[in-house]
Amino acid sequence: MLDIAEKLNEIGAGLRSLAEPWADTTSPAGRMVLTVFAGMAEFERAPCAVTPDVHPADTRVGG
Repeated sequence: MLDIAEKLNEIGAGLRSLAEPWADTTSPAGRMVLTVFAGMAEFERAPCAVTPDVHPADTRVGG
């Protein structure tokens, strides 16, 4: 969606939702909200490699 909004901006047009007031690329606040949402979506798609694989035997208490 950001790519579409950017292409529209290049030709002097904007994207404005009739149902969602935050989705308005014709205003600085609308572009910021759209950018934040795109960042959140990218973060959710990224694989979460927080902890390495742990063998069940390595999780025993005291051993």
